[in-house]
Amino acid sequence: MSRRTVVVVGAGPAGLSAARAAARAGADVTLLDASDQVGGQFWRHRVLPGGGTSPDEASFHHGWGTFTALRDVVAGHPRVTLLTSAQVWALERLDDGVRLRVLVGPADAGGREHLTLTPDALVLATGAHDRTLPFPGWQLPGVTTAGAAQALAKAERVAVGDRVVVAGAGPF
Repeated sequence: MSRRTVVVVGAGPAGLSAARAAARAGADVTLLDASDQVGGQFWRHRVLPGGGTSPDEASFHHGWGTFTALRDVVAGHPRVTLLTSAQVWALERLDDGVRLRVLVGPADAGGREHLTLTPDALVLATGAHDRTLPFPGWQLPGVTTAGAAQALAKAERVAVGDRVVVAGAGPF
């Protein structure tokens, strides 16, 4: 009997955990993420000019040790194939499963690799997103979502303002 195959879409906290669990259970795992780095929105990396990451990233993240442990286990596991800059552009239902169509490479670049995957199991861990709550003035300059404020703080070390009101609901 051949080994089971699992595709996990999304390499944030849930996707990394799912990939680790599937690999530990004996499956061959393909982990896909649209970003060029794993971690998702929750463990968004600070990218420095020139493309490197900040040496003090741990100070910007809750649970950084959990992230590095998950990342290292998944990246080093012999049954896990990690593909970053991977865009799933189609998911098709088949009589006996699913087929994913994937482009791998920098977004909008020519010569991206085309993959067709037909796993035995699929995990969609597509991650967190802001739930925008419209209110009077929500479209004005300087008004951002919590996720945008987080992205600016983590990736750019920019505060959205001196006085901040956080309102709404969602993972951020």
